[in-house]
Amino acid sequence: AVDEARQLGHPVTLCIALIWAVSVYLWVGDLERAEQDIDSFIACAESHSLTPYLAVGRGVKGELAVRRGDPADGVAAIEHCLLELHESRYELLTTAFNLTLAEGLTLLGRTDDALRLVDETLAMAHANGDLYNLPELLRVKARALLSDAATPRGDEAEECLLQSLAW
Repeated sequence: AVDEARQLGHPVTLCIALIWAVSVYLWVGDLERAEQDIDSFIACAESHSLTPYLAVGRGVKGELAVRRGDPADGVAAIEHCLLELHESRYELLTTAFNLTLAEGLTLLGRTDDALRLVDETLAMAHANGDLYNLPELLRVKARALLSDAATPRGDEAEECLLQSLAW
């Protein structure tokens, strides 16, 4: 898809193909290839003044940082990206960014913040019909529940995982 988009010579189409390719590489753990395509995405967005896409690129760099074990930088990048995207009313990737942000917050020990974010995102997903992300949101919530050092909530986490499997 990325090769075909390059051949079309249409920068928006190329950016769309690159960002979804990056999602696949992040899902399967190919972080090197994800970084290459993120860099290509940002370069294309910069050269064609695609402002919301620049914010998306910085956010995806944040996702990459979380996956590479640098949650502090990743959380900061994603939070900044989400502010920019909300200001420009670009909400297409909000759920995906919130997922990784919650994971990063959990890794930083900010469990209450992670759980609040996941619950808000679950409510948005139900309200908007963004049900595609429900299983992953529930998995991330379960992980946050289990990592709560003060009161790990295994029963609630198990229920989230069962709901995730059902979805």
